[in-house]
Amino acid sequence: MTMRRTFRLALLLAVAPAAPPLEAQSRVGVGVEFGYTRADLDGADATSLEDRSGAVGGIFLDLRLNRRIAFTFGPSLAQRGGEASLSGGNLVIDLVTIDLPLLIRARLPVGSFALLLEAGGMPGFRIGCNVELQLGGAPSSRLPCNDPALDPVGTFAPWDVAAVAGLGVGIPVRGSQVGLKARLSRGFIPVIESRDIYNRSISILLELPF
Repeated sequence: MTMRRTFRLALLLAVAPAAPPLEAQSRVGVGVEFGYTRADLDGADATSLEDRSGAVGGIFLDLRLNRRIAFTFGPSLAQRGGEASLSGGNLVIDLVTIDLPLLIRARLPVGSFALLLEAGGMPGFRIGCNVELQLGGAPSSRLPCNDPALDPVGTFAPWDVAAVAGLGVGIPVRGSQVGLKARLSRGFIPVIESRDIYNRSISILLELPF
């Protein structure tokens, strides 16, 4: 056996054991997404008199099931809320939540770009809550959601579960691909217990892989 053949055999033996881990690693991606959100409240006790503009951002782990389908999850921080009408006045509700989107995502090639589709569920936990109380013609007062003055209004739920759907486009950039998408979410846990008020939002997000 020549020296060249010996070198080739040694190189093959060194690379072969590493092949499965490298292949497995290529199926896992990490990235960040951030953008603008427009939130309001939905339900019989809610009004659309005042939407809430805010920011949303987080990190995600992308588990690719095949070349086009992936399962994605990761925490994000978002601003939510809106205006609700109650007997005698209005509540302007400001919420901050930590959400955990659990999504199935599809990337469908369209020429050099890709159509991005996503759908799933999103549990979330409230970490901030303030209410501006407007009763009749009286000046409004801003209170934390756990203020005893809000007891007649009801108890504010500490968590939510929302349905999520999104649509966007993947843009090739320097050997990778960034995403620009719109995401719609609608909660199913009342913001105030025993009242027909639910979170709803639409977000414009930029997705950047690491």
